[in-house]
Amino acid sequence: MNENIIATHGTNREKYKQPILNYAKRAQLIVSQDVRSYVVGVCGFGYNVNLMRIHFHEEFDATRR
Repeated sequence: MNENIIATHGTNREKYKQPILNYAKRAQLIVSQDVRSYVVGVCGFGYNVNLMRIHFHEEFDATRR
């Protein structure tokens, strides 16, 4: 993480830097968890759709013969 982004000017810099870093790490963790669960959900949904599509095509082929 680039420390130049989180730099408040003046003597309060050290006092503010640590809580902001902690908050940024926590936010990063929450966001990464959300993104991971979202990706897993989307992949699972796509997998289910593919299974349904294969099943539907098998039934459709069976009725067409």
